[in-house]
Amino acid sequence: MSKHAPGPWKVTSESHNPLIECEDGYVIAQIKGVSLSVEGFDCEANARLIAAAPRMYELLVEARKIVRDMPPDWNYQWDTLAMAIKNIMDKIDGQEDSHA
Repeated sequence: MSKHAPGPWKVTSESHNPLIECEDGYVIAQIKGVSLSVEGFDCEANARLIAAAPRMYELLVEARKIVRDMPPDWNYQWDTLAMAIKNIMDKIDGQEDSHA
């Protein structure tokens, strides 16, 4: 069992210093920067990546189980896992409403 604050985590501020909060509203992290684009890095993109950490962990656990067990219906499970991975990647990239 992991010891991190349970997800989901979310970005709660779209300012120069975005906050990442857990479901209870506690601040997990704050991205510090003088602007949204410091030395080529987007603070909001960094915040989205951090906020996605609990879900990425869950997907890794799920992927490990699928690969380890490889049940007879593996095609369906791989497709489901691939879609979940794509969805979290879209969220990290700031495309939360993307269903493509």
